[in-house]
Amino acid sequence: MSFYRLFRDPPIEYRLLPFWFWNSDMDAEEIVYQIKEMAEKGIGGFFLCARQGLKTPYLSDEWFHYVAITIETAQKYGLEVWLYDDYPYPSGMSGGEVTLEHPDARHRQLLHHSVIVTGPQTFSYDLPWARVLSARAVPLDEADRALWSDAIDLEQAIGSVPNESVFQSTGLTTYTNKRFFTAKLQKRLVWDVPAGRWMIIIFLEKELEDFKYYGHYVDPCHREAMQTFVRTTHEQYARRFGQYFGQTIKGMFTDEVGFIGRIPWSARLPSFFREQTGYDLLENLSALLYRRGEQTAQIRYDFFQSMHLLLGAAYYEPVGDWCEQQHLQFVTEVPSMRMTTQRYSHVPGGDSAHEKLGRSLKWILDRNAYSLRADPKIASSLARQFGRERAMIECFHSVGWSMTLQDAKWMLDRLAALGINLFIFHAFFYSISGLRKHDAPPSQFLQNPYWQHFRALADYAARLGYVMCQGRADIQIAMVHPVTTFWTHMGNPFHSFQYCGDDDAEERTLERLKKDWAYLCKQLLHHQVDYDHLDPELLAEATIEDGQLVLGQACYRVLILPPMSNLEAAAWSQVKAFLHAGGTVISVGLLPYERIDRNQDIAAECLEEFGLTVSPSSDYWQELHVDGQERSWIKGTHSSYFIPCPGGAQHAYAIEPLLTLLQQSIQPVVTLEGVVGDTASLLMQQRILPDESRLLFITHQEGMDKTVRLHLAECPARQHVERLDLASGNATTMVVEKGDDGWSVVLPFAPYESYLLRFSSREAGREVEGEQLISWELAVSVQEAWKLTAQQENVVRFGAFHVALDMEQTGMQMRWHHGESAQAWPLVEAKPFINQCTDIAEQQSFPLQFHQTFGLPVDSSLVYPLRCWYQTTFRVETLPALCKLMMDEDAIGGIYMLYLNGKHIEADNFVADGRYGYRQLACEIQQFLKSGINHLVVAVEVQRGEDGVRDPLYLSGPFGVSLDAVGMATLVQAPEAEVPHSGVIQGYPYYAGTLCFTREIFIETLPQEKTFALTLQGWDNQIHDCMEVLVNGSSLGVGCWSPYRWEGDTNMLRTGNNTVEIRITNTLNAMLEGTYFDALQHQIVPIHGEAER
Repeated sequence: MSFYRLFRDPPIEYRLLPFWFWNSDMDAEEIVYQIKEMAEKGIGGFFLCARQGLKTPYLSDEWFHYVAITIETAQKYGLEVWLYDDYPYPSGMSGGEVTLEHPDARHRQLLHHSVIVTGPQTFSYDLPWARVLSARAVPLDEADRALWSDAIDLEQAIGSVPNESVFQSTGLTTYTNKRFFTAKLQKRLVWDVPAGRWMIIIFLEKELEDFKYYGHYVDPCHREAMQTFVRTTHEQYARRFGQYFGQTIKGMFTDEVGFIGRIPWSARLPSFFREQTGYDLLENLSALLYRRGEQTAQIRYDFFQSMHLLLGAAYYEPVGDWCEQQHLQFVTEVPSMRMTTQRYSHVPGGDSAHEKLGRSLKWILDRNAYSLRADPKIASSLARQFGRERAMIECFHSVGWSMTLQDAKWMLDRLAALGINLFIFHAFFYSISGLRKHDAPPSQFLQNPYWQHFRALADYAARLGYVMCQGRADIQIAMVHPVTTFWTHMGNPFHSFQYCGDDDAEERTLERLKKDWAYLCKQLLHHQVDYDHLDPELLAEATIEDGQLVLGQACYRVLILPPMSNLEAAAWSQVKAFLHAGGTVISVGLLPYERIDRNQDIAAECLEEFGLTVSPSSDYWQELHVDGQERSWIKGTHSSYFIPCPGGAQHAYAIEPLLTLLQQSIQPVVTLEGVVGDTASLLMQQRILPDESRLLFITHQEGMDKTVRLHLAECPARQHVERLDLASGNATTMVVEKGDDGWSVVLPFAPYESYLLRFSSREAGREVEGEQLISWELAVSVQEAWKLTAQQENVVRFGAFHVALDMEQTGMQMRWHHGESAQAWPLVEAKPFINQCTDIAEQQSFPLQFHQTFGLPVDSSLVYPLRCWYQTTFRVETLPALCKLMMDEDAIGGIYMLYLNGKHIEADNFVADGRYGYRQLACEIQQFLKSGINHLVVAVEVQRGEDGVRDPLYLSGPFGVSLDAVGMATLVQAPEAEVPHSGVIQGYPYYAGTLCFTREIFIETLPQEKTFALTLQGWDNQIHDCMEVLVNGSSLGVGCWSPYRWEGDTNMLRTGNNTVEIRITNTLNAMLEGTYFDALQHQIVPIHGEAER
């Protein structure tokens, strides 16, 4: 099948894959229905994820029964099934079974305590209850320098003491009923300090406590525990569904496996460290936080590298091998020690793209710069270097319910330009009932009003995925990742290389190194110079062919060495070989000077290769200054170049000589010139197809119009340029201009617009529609009033309630169910009762109960059950013909009764209501309404902290809604006219669905052109929802993102009056959260007080 046909309708394997959250009572009929919906909307498959809210027992026979139904249904619809390896996350727990079987495998943290004391004295110091790994007292000289060789071991000076006394009124005989115990052990140091000043340094190993879901986590370096993880999860799937592996079931996803603490640690590390290095880690722990001379860098490097190797050997390698043997792809989204943590991944990945439209490209690149997970170029570089076809990003979690398809398209464009070709959407929720809707939303699934238009985004993402898998990326530059430099300055790779040491000066050193590296990377992207990150460990494994550095599918002509204090010797050997073979190496600012390989010091060789006689370190580390001097470079042997950077690379504007050297080393095929505006908001990737034609993808990531001239290095007579439309799948020929400075193409960019261009020979078989015809412009003014109607019923959201505790059970006698006396009660948001208690603890007392287990301290807790009354008020100005009370099935926890104006609303009157794509309950209550003030009351018997009114309640019906300044709603006549605008629409502040704006326009004479283009004059450019335009009842199509353009055949028009209708489909945000996104301020804003404009 031709490239063009596959581009127009990409196969399943290139389509997006969402996490499908199984988070409720699973139902076979609902599973089949949701898979059918995915298939109809162009989804390629899904990751089957057990998620919080799940009521079906995980990994039980019932669980696997539903998995079997899922596989059979997916097979029927031609969808792929991908497995997620745990419940919920991070991976490694098998739903908690692993640590039940291996209690010794619980995750532990490395803690550090230090204090300076002066002797002589007897010094006492309390420590947490944890295993002591090292305790030393180091004498300090007159200049407060540590005399490490004279340190004293203090481990024997540490013992255990209780921290709490316990009294209990009980006895073992009839002769006494009082007992004394102690509890809550801790460690204590007691030391007779000799004369002088001493620095006490103590390291402890403490179990991780109070971690999400299970209260703890597993140590992924515990080999036996990880074997149990595979046995209890992976092998269960293999026994039941192995016949589908490599066919319908494509792979296994592992998530966020790593180390939790401030300093990465495993209880298995000390023994492994000795095996790897030949010396004792515990004797040298102080070198992690204090510089102990020249050996400090070596110890720190050995520490982090040993953690890296141990994690790979215990977890990633065996799990990757298991997947390989089972014909499954091992998909990883994990924090990493270094890039090569994902060495064993078939689909390397990351976690990025969690922003709303409007963030600048600079802001986003800054935010992601240091993270091995959040920078998409880490995953795409690894995929190329390991020869993997796909590079994955898990995207969109926690963007919130205001996320639109425009937001998604904007982020997908950025990911694609950075080399990503597999998009995993977080997430499709099986249910959003109750608290489930707050699980790092949104759900982009059938619950959202825009689901009816989702096929447009699915096809767009599929075409992006397809083209980014074709041929090879034309990236000839590798930026060596300074990971080992960050390590030796105590940058924690699991937390974006945040400093985890104990020295302010060293932290500033680390920050300069990080900022300079990120500066170079970001500036290359802002100048449309593409590159790959390259881990030194992989650099050492590369081959050299025809003067190029070759790794997998990657071929590099230029290596960039950012400022680095060290480099592994094996990597340096390959740098030298590359130089001697004709490659270009550019070092910026700082050459390696620390020794991290015990048997080899590369510092002198580095200086020699780059033509230097003295180390540039003193120049680089000097205080920041700007002297206005133009920066150049020093040429060393072969094609090596060193760019001096006094005060750091960013301060020395190192990007300018770097760009010059790159342009000399690699002749660009295309360059961009700003005609209107600059090019800093553009990202670009080039790909070379097997027929040697070239793809060029350019995305504009910001919200202003721009015009760019694309200069072509050459344009042979038999070559042409065409635009491939990612939205429609069509191709059109572009106009190539010949000027004094060569061939070029003018590209006008609307806000957030992207171009996919193909450069190919005229002989190539093509299916191109030709140049676009000139259309007649039909201008429609937006600023006049439009007739307004709603396709769905309107809603009122009640998200705040006055609450009272009925401890005497007298609420009914006091007529609380009428709601008239509740205004003095504290006000709470709809959330679980225990969280409401936290919010009003200063206003409200709560009944407590006390209980004591033999020999342990007394515990206190709230007395359950508690009877609580919740009340909210609204007005009715115009009684609606119909009105329903609506709520999620799980909106109220506990036994409850509902009252409206004192009238009991019978539970039996509620029926299932699925208008928003998930199960809700609704009851007709129009007969209970009255003009004026109305009171809605909920009486709840709270039996657990998670009970209470924990989710909003709603009224729905054919009415309008007016809000006063404090958010009280009034039911009014639905407004009949409005001007389309962003923010809150008068009369529909909480509406979720499609609003229709209609008006008449007059056309005196029909145009001669065959087509017309409709433009909306005065349009609010902050509207980023899905919009369909109809003319005389015929649709011009749905615009889901910028540029919003509509064209139609002229025969749709008529002389005289013509009807224009705009249908705007929004999100669930206003209804679920009671907020809207203020695009100008880039913040979420509460709706109340904003409805009256």
